[in-house]
Amino acid sequence: MSLRPAPCWTSPAASSVWVYDYSGARSPVLEAKWKDFETDWEWGYPEQQQQVAGLMEALLPKVAAGGGSLAGGDSEFQEVAPRRSRRRDQDMELGGAASEPDEFHCHSPFASKVPEAVMRRLQQLHLEGCRLAEKLDDRAWSALAALSVEDGLRVIEQVSGQLSKPSHQIRNTNAVLMSHAGKYLREHGKPKPDHAALTALPPPPPKAAAPKKATQRAAPHSAKRNSSDLSTLPQGVQSKAKELMEQFKPYLTPEHFDPGIVSVLKQMGDANAQIALEAVKASCSGRGARDWSKLDNPSAYIMSIISPYIRRAR
Repeated sequence: MSLRPAPCWTSPAASSVWVYDYSGARSPVLEAKWKDFETDWEWGYPEQQQQVAGLMEALLPKVAAGGGSLAGGDSEFQEVAPRRSRRRDQDMELGGAASEPDEFHCHSPFASKVPEAVMRRLQQLHLEGCRLAEKLDDRAWSALAALSVEDGLRVIEQVSGQLSKPSHQIRNTNAVLMSHAGKYLREHGKPKPDHAALTALPPPPPKAAAPKKATQRAAPHSAKRNSSDLSTLPQGVQSKAKELMEQFKPYLTPEHFDPGIVSVLKQMGDANAQIALEAVKASCSGRGARDWSKLDNPSAYIMSIISPYIRRAR
């Protein structure tokens, strides 16, 4: 069954969309596809959001206060209703994360030591909506680097499986990963990474530098401010960054735009940099939005959103 705009009813009070097929029967299949489309829309791609916003503005006035019918042309709806697979295809066309194993190297100096197959699996999970890589600290990255490919993949699957269960809330993702990794490290007679191990490698270069772990509540006092770095960006990009900080204060502050982020924004150019920052804003707005107050590493989160856009400028 094609994803065409069959007669559709909306319940304003419940903020839900009920989709019916052309036989008049409610269609769970179409509803599931609509939810996929909504998720893709909220996670980014501002161009798609603008298209969808225009379509919805045209259709919603046709809905009566108590619920009414919506309809639209086949080609119009298909143009703005991407599936998850289409979203992944677009990432691949842009040289997306699934094709470049260094996507998350900016998160930690130890990330570059993780086997390529493990990094690719983390990138695949990222595209599917499991943002595990954003939650990992240096110790977790070091543990993944110490594991074999097979054991690393097992650990990733175990932790991502727990994260995907709505009823299973993980308070400390790094502790869970270290627990699983420790089991495999002990089997091979390897110690868990300790503080000494974490200082064995030199810090990453400025472009890939990851900020020290700090919660947003302590952000104003957690690190040296890098506001001067923002001043080197084009005026339009500075304005977008300031809009983000204003909307999500006090959890997003100038120091979160570290030298690595500023460097990436410069490389992608004015227009792409503004689009990338809009994508960050979109990922933290609307239903299912990210809660800045609960992000362990907002700088790494920003980098994970904007990184794909640099390939548009190449």
